[in-house]
Amino acid sequence: MPDKEFNYELQKHLEKEIPELLLPAKPTLDEIICAFLETFDVFVKPSTLAKRDPLGDAVTGGVLGAINPYAIAVDQGLKSQNRMEKNQKVTEWIQWKQWALSHPDFFDYKQNILLKFEDKAYEIRELANEPEMQERISEVKRKFIRNQKLRRRLFLVIVLVVMVLVIVVTVKDLMI
Repeated sequence: MPDKEFNYELQKHLEKEIPELLLPAKPTLDEIICAFLETFDVFVKPSTLAKRDPLGDAVTGGVLGAINPYAIAVDQGLKSQNRMEKNQKVTEWIQWKQWALSHPDFFDYKQNILLKFEDKAYEIRELANEPEMQERISEVKRKFIRNQKLRRRLFLVIVLVVMVLVIVVTVKDLMI
């Protein structure tokens, strides 16, 4: 396997074997906003409108209608109440998000968070370029590739044994 070729399985194996090279996920704007709001003791989370399931609503309505016509009204009332609560959460999130985005300190806070992320990424790149770490990475890659080859060979041996067994049983049946 060429060194420059990206291999997802190898990447995950390296992250597991050498966790100090694992880069945390870059924070999203919503995550940064939540952290910023928490500095003001505001604990809200992003909320989205729930997707409506018309087929599920129709099936539920049909089943409930067959059992008790009043149950449909109760079911619709509960769904309406849930939608109102979700809409209220969405509205609250939008208001706090707008407040945070328009706050004079938010831009500096966001830049600070992103700079910390970039600093961490730089530290990890520098660590990965150190000779000792390069040797450790190479050793983990060699072991991974060796294990992959062994797995492939084992798979081929199993397939070959199964094929031989099928042929032997087929020939044996033909002879009888």
